[in-house]
Amino acid sequence: MPIVMSLIMYEKENRLREIMKMMGLKMGAYWTVTYVLFYFEYFVLVAAFWVAGAFANINFFTIHSAVVIFLYLFVWGHSLIAFSLLMTTLFAKTRTATAVGFISIFAFVFFGFMIFQTLQAQGDAISAVAYYAWQWMPPFAFMRIMVFLVDASTKNYPVTLANWGNTPIPS
Repeated sequence: MPIVMSLIMYEKENRLREIMKMMGLKMGAYWTVTYVLFYFEYFVLVAAFWVAGAFANINFFTIHSAVVIFLYLFVWGHSLIAFSLLMTTLFAKTRTATAVGFISIFAFVFFGFMIFQTLQAQGDAISAVAYYAWQWMPPFAFMRIMVFLVDASTKNYPVTLANWGNTPIPS
């Protein structure tokens, strides 16, 4: 998120986009190429982590269905890039956007983990509305699924498409 934000803000702050528009670049082409580039970078990073996790025999990458992990990371990549592009509209300086991006990632991970770990610990006593109240921001939706998959990994319970809806781990 901070990397995407810093690169977009750099182009915005130094008016590189305006120069490209003067040279005839259509904004649709610019945003398409930018999105594909960022997604490709994300994909390479995720693939490297996935291979390293599989070689290190980390339960998260080995116990769950590859389709579930792939779908989770595929959707998260698109959400992350879109959310990062949206966040760039709130800033005028690259340094500010980068700093806020890094701080917000740490905050989303820390608070998201605490919130969803607490909700899952309550089990059936908590309603689905409590989960939905936190999921309106993509990083919190990401953390809900992450906590679910990590809990399943620690309990050696494989999550597949067939058993996604009826796992013993609270979701």
